[in-house]
Amino acid sequence: MNRGLIGFLAFLGVLLVAFGVAAYVLGPNMLAFVFHGDRRTEPVVIVNLVDFPDADHAQAFLRDYETQAVAMIAALGGKELWKASASDVVRGQLHDAWSMLDLVAYPSRAAFIELVTSSDYRALLAARDAAVSRTAMFEATPVEPSQNAFDPLDTQAQALRLLKGAHGDSIATYDAKWSAEDAKMLERHGGALLWCARLKPLSADPEQRFDELLIYGFGDAEQRDAWVADAERETLQTLQRRLFRRDVLVLADSLAMVQPPAPPPPDAETAAGDSEPPSSDATSESNDGAANGADQPQGDSSAP
Repeated sequence: MNRGLIGFLAFLGVLLVAFGVAAYVLGPNMLAFVFHGDRRTEPVVIVNLVDFPDADHAQAFLRDYETQAVAMIAALGGKELWKASASDVVRGQLHDAWSMLDLVAYPSRAAFIELVTSSDYRALLAARDAAVSRTAMFEATPVEPSQNAFDPLDTQAQALRLLKGAHGDSIATYDAKWSAEDAKMLERHGGALLWCARLKPLSADPEQRFDELLIYGFGDAEQRDAWVADAERETLQTLQRRLFRRDVLVLADSLAMVQPPAPPPPDAETAAGDSEPPSSDATSESNDGAANGADQPQGDSSAP
């Protein structure tokens, strides 16, 4: 057999093995995310779930990781959309409680990949890992009328619903058959659906791999609590149970977001260099005026 052909086949074999290892390590969703056809142009929202052992670790996360990471995200055109507590589980299990949910918008998947592969960001990972007890991360695709820009409007209390379908068409069936009924129940208590997105887990334990996130908003906590306590709401969720392998409801409250640093002012030298020099005619006129004025008496320097 030709040596060149043998070398090519060996290279192809190594490439396939490397691709297989990457697929195993990254998982199919992350691999699809990295090689998405519109990765350079299509905006994307990343949903992060974070749990801290205690308040001291939460402060360390903010100080040693989040503040710097938000600045890096802003430099790439990204933006933190919303941050909330998510620790009060109404329906679900103990591990469905999280210290924080964070929505972050990126102008493209390529921008997110550039962030997480940069040396500056990777230098922060040790501090992040030391501060958290567990995390989960999802790619989110907002469902109409939701958009990439999340707006909590004037709501003062929120709730999260995380759904894992029992069948391939479960989420579509819920959206078509049951979402309008849930909207009526929300409206009865002054609530509304603020945001809905299909999820693809990028990094999550098996029990946390959800298919859809719904964020509900209420005028205040009292309205939200009345909605939670409404027996008809619970009946609605029970009727929907056959659609979902997991149906989690968690109360949420907005948290203060880290503000990225303001852009630096323009460099004085750059600004001076960008200004146009006076024309030769203007310089000539100025010199002529100065020469003519030299023979005239000087007036009060404060005069206009």
